[in-house]
Amino acid sequence: MMGAIGVPITYFHFVSNFLKLKKRLILYFGYGLSSLFLLLNLTNYFVQGVESKLGFAFWPKPGVFFTPFLIFFFIYSAYATFLLTKRYVASSGNSRNQIRYILFGFIIGFLGGSTNYFLWFDIPILPIANILVTAFPLGIFYAIIRYRLLDVRIIFRKSTVFVIISGFAYSAFYFFLYIFNYLFGSAYNAKAFVLGVPFAFIFSFLFLKFEDLTKKLASRYFFGELYSRQEALRDFAEKLTTIVELKKLSPALLKNLIHSMHIDRAAFYLVYEKKLELEEAVGFLPPKIVLPNDLGKYLLDTGLAVVQEELELMVRDSRSKKERILLRKVSADMKEIKASVALPLILKNRLRGMIILGDKLSRDAYTKEDIDLLELLAKQAAVGLENARFYSEMESQVKERTREVEVANKRLAKLLRAKSEFLDIASHQLRTPVSIIRGMLSMLAEGSVKKTERESFIQDAYTTSDRLNAIINDLLNAAELDTRELKLNLSLTDLNELINDSLEMFEKMAEKKNLALKFSTNPNVKVINIDRERFRSAIDNLVDNAIKYTRQGGIEVGLEQNSSETTLRVKDTGIGFKAEDQKKVFQKFMRTEEAKGMEPSGSGLGLFIVKRIIDAHQGKIEVESPGLNQGSAFIVRLPNGIK
Repeated sequence: MMGAIGVPITYFHFVSNFLKLKKRLILYFGYGLSSLFLLLNLTNYFVQGVESKLGFAFWPKPGVFFTPFLIFFFIYSAYATFLLTKRYVASSGNSRNQIRYILFGFIIGFLGGSTNYFLWFDIPILPIANILVTAFPLGIFYAIIRYRLLDVRIIFRKSTVFVIISGFAYSAFYFFLYIFNYLFGSAYNAKAFVLGVPFAFIFSFLFLKFEDLTKKLASRYFFGELYSRQEALRDFAEKLTTIVELKKLSPALLKNLIHSMHIDRAAFYLVYEKKLELEEAVGFLPPKIVLPNDLGKYLLDTGLAVVQEELELMVRDSRSKKERILLRKVSADMKEIKASVALPLILKNRLRGMIILGDKLSRDAYTKEDIDLLELLAKQAAVGLENARFYSEMESQVKERTREVEVANKRLAKLLRAKSEFLDIASHQLRTPVSIIRGMLSMLAEGSVKKTERESFIQDAYTTSDRLNAIINDLLNAAELDTRELKLNLSLTDLNELINDSLEMFEKMAEKKNLALKFSTNPNVKVINIDRERFRSAIDNLVDNAIKYTRQGGIEVGLEQNSSETTLRVKDTGIGFKAEDQKKVFQKFMRTEEAKGMEPSGSGLGLFIVKRIIDAHQGKIEVESPGLNQGSAFIVRLPNGIK
């Protein structure tokens, strides 16, 4: 009965390992009970003896503990089968096929083996189906051959481990048997039995620890290359989540896969706007993938690796026409991108990317352990990818905030510079007219001005206050234009009319200096889209400057238009500009020495304001002057289609 006693716990151990379930306490308890039943098997408490039944000369009679053993057998076998069935319902693809044949083999084998126990309880059913017990190893063997349940190397490694731990178990059993015989004269002694119970549970604990140690040693010393590859992949999987830069993640991932798996090609895709964009490739250049495609859907639905060579088997085994069609489409997608294996990168139920692998250089198939490790690596890569994307987004936000701070700093520096310039101009340009006005008002208040001169005095004070007002307006306009973007209130405007209105305001000023002020209306000029008030201010500034800085001769305003632009020209016979001054004429507070000598109270802001207004209209302004005392011309060009 020794073999039968080991069946339920070893079957449960196999299932928990296969399904990757943590059932340590149940395993410890099961191995403890199995060890206890092995000890009882040596006594009459398990098998009382033998007798003749239905043609069998020696058929065993059950002892007191045989029925508890059968209950233990049924519970552990049924629970393991339940776990397999539950996973079978939830799984798909290759994993489902593997479980199907394990379940098939065990259920047939269990039903066949159960016919052994009817005669134990005097039920006249012969063990005729005992041969069906072979269905279990046959089911396992078929799953290995066809559905990559295990690699041949893995089988050999596991067999080696099994031989070693079996030797440990049998050695321990006969060691305790020898000790009990030596101490108590017989292993069937009551004292030996009482002492054997705690030893059975201690042995079950030591057995599992010895099994783990044996697996590690066998992997390292008998399968060094395989062990090294798996260890390298496990180590890299742990390090993946620490790589926070996307540009480092993809090359590091592919380099490790190529080196560890000994494959000829690999590629790394990321999802961008419903497309799988190629991020990195080694060994070939696969095409772009547009989502949602069948491969992408399948990877997202299953969350598992897809192996190209197994898809045809899955198609043949599938009983659903819909599933067969889907699998064929998935296979076609994989052939298109030259993928032997496709690994999904899934996080929060969303496909974030995909890793595709080519063939092994040895042309060996991918083993179950290979795929298990690769799936673990893909999960870690998905986490690493999310970390890298988060880091990239944070870095981008930091750069954006830094840029905003830099822009704000530049704006602040501009404001401070404007403030400083304002204070400078205020101290120089405003002080003189203010002092003049105060002096005049003081003389009027004291009565020191003759009655005949009083009207002239008041007129001079008024003129000086106008000049002061013009300077203040220039300062305010320049500060506004220099510190923020100029917003235009566009409307269709007749430039002929606008220029006439402006010149009408300056007629008396020109007459006072005996200057001619000419403008010939051009009927061919059509209305254009401009800010009427802003552009009128620009015309006023140009005409005002022309009159101020012209001693004799006159000012001529011209207007022309072609298919693309409108040109305004303000020409005078005034003091003109040196060649070097023409380049700086539109700068803020720029005044030539000749201008200062002729008009000391100017602000130096008029042409700066004009330039900003023209720029806001998407136009251009330039100055032409042959030289000093040879006049000048300001040419403004505006596009006809300002938006």
